[in-house]
Amino acid sequence: MSQTVWEVFEANDLSHKIATHLRCLPIVAQLMLNRQVATVHDAQSFLTDTWDEWPLLPNQSELMAHIQALVDHQAAICVYGDYDVDGVTSTAILVTILRQLGCRVDYIAPHRFTDGYGLNPNRMIGIAERGYDALITVDCGVSNYQEIEALKQMAPTMVVLIIDHHKCPTTLPKADAIVNPQLAEPDHPARHLCAAALVDYLFRTSPIAGADVDDYADLVAIGLVADVMPLTRLNRWYVKRGLARIQSQPREALRSLCITAGINTQHATAQTIGFGIGPRLNAPGRLGDPKPVVEWLLSTDPTRMNALVRDIEAMNLKRRSIGDTIQADIDNQLAEDPTEITHKGLFLSGQYWHMGIIGINASRLVNRYNKPVVIVAFDGDMARGSARSVPGVNMYAILKECSQYLTHFGGHSQAAGFSLHAGNIPAFKQAYREACDRAMDHSDSLQRLRIDAILPLSQVSLDFIDAIDQLAPFGEGNPQPLFYADATMVEARSVGQKKNHIKFRFTQDTAVMDGIGFDMADRVSAIRTQRVWVAFHVSKNDFGGQLTPQLQVIDIKAHEH
Repeated sequence: MSQTVWEVFEANDLSHKIATHLRCLPIVAQLMLNRQVATVHDAQSFLTDTWDEWPLLPNQSELMAHIQALVDHQAAICVYGDYDVDGVTSTAILVTILRQLGCRVDYIAPHRFTDGYGLNPNRMIGIAERGYDALITVDCGVSNYQEIEALKQMAPTMVVLIIDHHKCPTTLPKADAIVNPQLAEPDHPARHLCAAALVDYLFRTSPIAGADVDDYADLVAIGLVADVMPLTRLNRWYVKRGLARIQSQPREALRSLCITAGINTQHATAQTIGFGIGPRLNAPGRLGDPKPVVEWLLSTDPTRMNALVRDIEAMNLKRRSIGDTIQADIDNQLAEDPTEITHKGLFLSGQYWHMGIIGINASRLVNRYNKPVVIVAFDGDMARGSARSVPGVNMYAILKECSQYLTHFGGHSQAAGFSLHAGNIPAFKQAYREACDRAMDHSDSLQRLRIDAILPLSQVSLDFIDAIDQLAPFGEGNPQPLFYADATMVEARSVGQKKNHIKFRFTQDTAVMDGIGFDMADRVSAIRTQRVWVAFHVSKNDFGGQLTPQLQVIDIKAHEH
């Protein structure tokens, strides 16, 4: 039986005022209020997909003046990116724009293991020797004080520009200009942009003749969703536009990838990016070298493009296979030592586990156990770890408490990475567990569902679902609406190849509604009553070309009399 704690938003009287003003359903207004859309103006922007706030970011005028000067002189530029999805999309966007403007542009898509994150010192030597007029970093650079100082010593006249969105250190690099939304006021509309969206924002609000940022709406959306940025305010505007582009006019490279992967672009959603497109673009960088993805995005040759798509798909299959093997090892460890899951923070380690993949496994375990998770992979004396956390528990702060055992660590409250000597793993494990004990109490490890509202089953219709879908795209910061109802469960049968999914039928007064619950067989078998509380998303079921409303069941509890 479910032990999940349900937390239901309180109804807000303002919802009726907003609904009357905007002529929408009161429940739609309530859902916006639940997502901190608290004024009529903001609600109208939310529903009409408009955005009218475009203030410049700190140092933006200076940075764009440098880029304009480089364009005027058709300068030789090196763009230095990152190996994740935001890194490769932002690199491709910036390289394409600068080449279209007449600059001679090379790029570096750093290797996860030989280069590492951020600017590599050896790469700086190579950049200085090549004699570029400028280095522009994108999705990295703000933490590379020493590397940029060394580059400036080797090449004093080289212009160094940083376009980054990661947390800023106390001392910033001595670059010629740095644009980072973290340097802006907390309420700045661009505060939560990823690097791909930040490149768009710079050229959109400080235009340079010949640069059409609308050509990259799809890549901006992919960067935002894959980097798990909040899908609210300006970010939501970007993703909505990008999805429309993917649905109606996908670029040839993306069309080729989606055909190979069996992805229907006409019905693309944020979930399509998050679970279909994003993992494929991330796979080469996970395995080490992200360059094939950048080359694929820049390619105009269909033959080469298709060859790269096949390579990317093969790398994604390899990434999945490696991840499944690691997961099997982890499951075996937990089966052999069941006491591990009793700790407030889980800790797993394995020899020869792939250091670029373990972050995915850590996220799986967080979802399964709702606890902070650290996974360490080691080979000889070298060890690297990936850490993921739950809301309310700051993983960066936990690692900082254990930093005496680490050679390097970085990240943020929910995700971090680190390295250490393999001999320090036992001491680090003990320190990590003690830090988790101090940071958490019992309630922190309870699974919680944030439920938007109670919903009578009689209201669930295709028109109602269309009204709710006005709030899409759903994702980080704008979750798919979650409702609950008091209903009678008249049918619950196992379906699927492994019989681990449940096909439901519920009644409530005169209403009858079908539902589907994925991986819910164990929970349903523990329920001994027909009357239940059911938490659900609303969705459409397409069976034989006929659309009907259905519940996507997320949790179910026996009704307590």
